[in-house]
Amino acid sequence: MEQRPALEEKQGNRELDELLRTNVELQSQFDRKISQALSKARAGWEKEHGETSARIREAEEKAQEQERLLSQREAELSLRERKALARITLQEKGLPGDLESCLDLTDEESLNLSMASLETAFKGQVRKAVEDQLRGLPPKSSGHSSGHMGQIRAALGLK
Repeated sequence: MEQRPALEEKQGNRELDELLRTNVELQSQFDRKISQALSKARAGWEKEHGETSARIREAEEKAQEQERLLSQREAELSLRERKALARITLQEKGLPGDLESCLDLTDEESLNLSMASLETAFKGQVRKAVEDQLRGLPPKSSGHSSGHMGQIRAALGLK
């Protein structure tokens, strides 16, 4: 039974082919109809594809913006954490917490290096001030700022 409709379809196709071959005007109309149908289908596909591409681009742009915001928040959080760590470490080492502003908080390695330099400079200045006091000499001012903070900043090359 299935062969019969297929056989009839093939015969119908042959008849259509023969009719189109013999009648040029009919062939021209048929070509126009096929061309219009293809154009309409192509336009529909391009519209759908274009809208899909636009949605994909929009979603990608949103994802990139969210990623950028997330990275920015993460960097801000990391900086706050390094500041808190610096203050705690300074206090644990017996140094004033406000010296945190003298530290390089770019990353953990920079923080550790600047912390070691600051500690060495600060303790050196304290030791020198104590020795000067024990000798009875008045403490020297570096001219940059008053007090020990100015001496520390001068020793670190800061203004």
